[in-house]
This record gives sequence, C-alpha cells and structure tokens, in this order.
Amino acid sequence: VTSLSAKFVVTNGDGGKIWSRPYSTKSTHVRTEKKGAVLSVVGKTTNAAGNVWYKLADGKWVYSGNVKEQLRVTYNALGGGSTPAVQTVLKGSSLKLSTIKPTKIGYTFQGWSTSSGSSTVSYQPATTYTFNKHTNLYAVWKKNSTLSVLPFPD
Repeated sequence: VTSLSAKFVVTNGDGGKIWSRPYSTKSTHVRTEKKGAVLSVVGKTTNAAGNVWYKLADGKWVYSGNVKEQLRVTYNALGGGSTPAVQTVLKGSSLKLSTIKPTKIGYTFQGWSTSSGSSTVSYQPATTYTFNKHTNLYAVWKKNSTLSVLPFPD
C-alpha cells in the first residue's frame, strides 16, 4: 500500500461501494457512500486483477472507478488585498476561476501565475481551466507609473 493523504469525491451515480479490503473473494461490502460524498484517502494499492483501490481513513476500501480526487486551487495576492477564497475541483475537470481581482496600492493586477516571482500571466480571473493537480496561483502585479507634479510658474 502506497501512503497518500487526499480527499476524493464519489462520482458514480449509484454511489461508491465501500469494501472491507481491495475487492477479492475475501472482501465484503460494508456500506455505500452517496454520489458527492467526500472521502479521506490514506493509501492506494492495485489488486491481483490490476484494479486500483484507495484505502480510506477508517481502514475500508473504495474502487478508483467510483471516485475522483478533489483538488484545491489556492490564491496568493502577494501583499495585496481581496484575495479570492480557495476553490475545489475534481481532477481532470474544468473550473471557472474566481471573478475577484485583488487590489494593491500603487499596482495594477494583471492576472495569475503559478510562480510567485513571475511577471508572466498564465491564468485570468473568471476564465475556465482544466486542473490535474493542486495549484497555487500568485498575483502578477504591474507597478503604476508615477507622475511628478511641478509647480506652475507665476
């Protein structure tokens, strides 16, 4: 069993059957979780038939075909305010990013990047993207130009 720590969501319309062990002639059906239920996964294995199974925090098992990993998209305004809340999406699914644009005095928000030091925008607010891993998005800021005010001659 490979250890992992993740949240998975039941996606099967009939629910996710929970088993006493990765399915074999020795496993017994314990319960069924409804579609949309979030499960805490602590391990992963492949049974003799080649099927992937996930071990739940309570020691029971669920077949990988009935669940998808729940991913987090996290925003960091890098010193700005009005940071959007964390969003969740199922692995391989599309998500419309938050419409909230952070603010920072003396700067204009350009968009989001996956690197905190980047000046290149990779993601825009209110735009839909597909995610296959947990993603941290960092604000890309452009410093506003400053104008010098000179006194008007008499």
